[in-house]
Amino acid sequence: MNKFRWIALFAFAAAASSQGAFPDAPTAAKVFLEKIGERYGEPEGAATSEFVEGETPDQALAAVRVSYGYSTEVYLALFVRDGRRWDVADFGGPVNYMPEMGGDEGTVSRVRFAGRTYYIFTCTESSYGSGMGTEYDYFLLYRVAGEKLVKTFEGETGAREDYYSRWYGGDDSSAWEYGAYVERTTDFTFDDVDGNGTAELWALTRKRG
Repeated sequence: MNKFRWIALFAFAAAASSQGAFPDAPTAAKVFLEKIGERYGEPEGAATSEFVEGETPDQALAAVRVSYGYSTEVYLALFVRDGRRWDVADFGGPVNYMPEMGGDEGTVSRVRFAGRTYYIFTCTESSYGSGMGTEYDYFLLYRVAGEKLVKTFEGETGAREDYYSRWYGGDDSSAWEYGAYVERTTDFTFDDVDGNGTAELWALTRKRG
């Protein structure tokens, strides 16, 4: 049986979009790789999602996908401009992204509430191994304070956990017999539920498995 849970989380005005001058793709990749260094291993390359403007025309945010050969990680990054030079002021993450398993490698959108700008970062994290597999669709809400990213909310639009019940021999995880699963989906919607002229962020969670 599905279980429903309603939560009024925040009140938001309608989603807004804005355009500004953004770093080009080679520049964004270069400055991000310089910023991250080898803290999580030696990166092989980087690519960004579409940019959205920050709180000033000299700020830009994007999801950055960094390849480490056998693995890929996704970060939300805040780029800042000083004159003509772009740099990375701050970044969140990492979130594991496995392109061979599908999913969302990271996107960013911009909303306004009570005079303050927020950024919605969505992405999918997947992990599969012996005896268990998981996939989580993340919904993260950030704001920019100066040149820092501040996470104000983290939720999941979907999650699935697969469990394998019995090992029957073999050289890899495919030798596990399928057992059960737990799945959750959460819908985040902007609606003026009480009719007061303000769109609110609501979450509806369903569980099954």
